[in-house]
Amino acid sequence: MASMEHEEKRQFQRMALSSQLHFRRVGDSQLFKGTTMDLSATGMRFITSEVLNSGEFLQIVINSQNAQVAPLVAEGHVLRAVALTDDEDRYEISLTFTELR
Repeated sequence: MASMEHEEKRQFQRMALSSQLHFRRVGDSQLFKGTTMDLSATGMRFITSEVLNSGEFLQIVINSQNAQVAPLVAEGHVLRAVALTDDEDRYEISLTFTELR
């Protein structure tokens, strides 16, 4: 019988975060919008209407709601892009950070 306890295997805990973000493919100037789902020290998940593929390299900017806090600027690779079943025009994106600024 399997244990009822769930052991967290992630090295860094995720924090739920619902905030607007902007992103672009590295090497491209076109900006797209998204909404964060969660964030950790090594990556994040967000929802967007833009179709992305695993392996794409993105630059992400998340502005703070507090003017005294600098925006989070990060680059990373798309690990997974899953179409949401409740809406054909929305995708859940999992991204691993390669650089945080």
